Amino acid sequence: MSAIFYHSEEQEKTAQQVLSNFNTQKRVVTVIEPATDFYDAELYHQKWLLQRRRDWFATLELMSPEDLVDGQAASGLNAYVAGHLSQKDFRDLVDVWVRDKVISNDVWSAIRTKLGFECENDE
Repeated sequence: MSAIFYHSEEQEKTAQQVLSNFNTQKRVVTVIEPATDFYDAELYHQKWLLQRRRDWFATLELMSPEDLVDGQAASGLNAYVAGHLSQKDFRDLVDVWVRDKVISNDVWSAIRTKLGFECENDE
């Protein structure tokens, strides 16, 4: 089961419209409900795919799972690993991180090596 939570009537209408246009061959049940209090999941649920790759903690200079919750680089890398970003989009994102000093060039180099990127300008 999945859920869409809304904060306003406009969001509810949009959710209903999107859901009615969604055609799936799978048996997925999605409910639309008003948003209530929100609580972060336990740390072991945060960035689950990335946590399965403990060697990447060192690459991203992370010390503990708590660093995954608020880490911009960890979020982006997790999205890429999960298949939500193309290699080009991920590279563009990382270029911004390096420019804004979210990560160092050394960390970017280590990420490229782990992901098998040949060089920075590859597509």
